[in-house]
Amino acid sequence: MKEEKEVVHDAEIVQENSMKEYWYSGFWVRGAASIIDGFIIGILIATIGFPIGFGLGFMAEIVDVLFVEIFVQFLSYLISLIIGWGYFVLMTYKFQATIGKMAVGAKVIAENGKKLTLKEVFLREILGKFLSGITLYVGYFMAGFTRKKRGLHDMIAQSVVVYTDMQNGPNRIAVWVVYGVYAFIVTFLLIIFGVIILFFGWIFMNETSQYQEGERYDKYEILGDTKFNLPNDCLINQL
Repeated sequence: MKEEKEVVHDAEIVQENSMKEYWYSGFWVRGAASIIDGFIIGILIATIGFPIGFGLGFMAEIVDVLFVEIFVQFLSYLISLIIGWGYFVLMTYKFQATIGKMAVGAKVIAENGKKLTLKEVFLREILGKFLSGITLYVGYFMAGFTRKKRGLHDMIAQSVVVYTDMQNGPNRIAVWVVYGVYAFIVTFLLIIFGVIILFFGWIFMNETSQYQEGERYDKYEILGDTKFNLPNDCLINQL
């Protein structure tokens, strides 16, 4: 009788887990997480990939062969890819979330609520995101309008992104801070870019004006009268 109660109790637990509802992470929250992860990957590439790339570039300069230079550039690009892939695969498999997702309060799980296997993580983070990228990022934007907020890479790996806090949802402060800083940086860079364009435009116009003025002056010298440069001079000479 006691054993029968335990079986019933286990069945109730399974039923409760299967009926559990998740709060799926939205597109903009995941976008904020991606911005954070992109910043972190940039730091990793700068600290790990830059010394390697510098050494390879130095080797290419010594050898001075076109094939070697192309190979070194390809190898540097491959190292950057490996760093990015390694970050996403290791963080998602070990912690179910990257640092960006942790910051906004989200994690990646399988559709059945379990932790992703290493195979599923590889499918999601490498193959799935590659396909999401080559479709002009349509695979990523799918997370904004699908029922479970899933992108193409989620569908391939049969995964979903949910909030770790099912009651309060995302860390809204972190999301707003990320987008605020991102908007500030983009605006600042656009202003700098605009100033540079205006500066070089001013230089170009100034050089063009000086060139045209010098060309006109040379024409007057050919005529043998350097003073023949005003309409009034023309009238005086005719009188």
